[in-house]
Amino acid sequence: MVVSLEKKRGYLLLTFNTGGKYNVFNSRFMLDMIDALAEVEKIRDPHYLVIRG
Repeated sequence: MVVSLEKKRGYLLLTFNTGGKYNVFNSRFMLDMIDALAEVEKIRDPHYLVIRG
């Protein structure tokens, strides 16, 4: 999985791993990130978003 989004207590955790040593952005990553951020926009109750790569 390239991008995952988890709802935690009070925050969202967005994690990405493109499978390489440096997490190089590719077209699959960009599409998955757009989808994940669209989901973030729908969820209104978390206080903040943590992004980890």
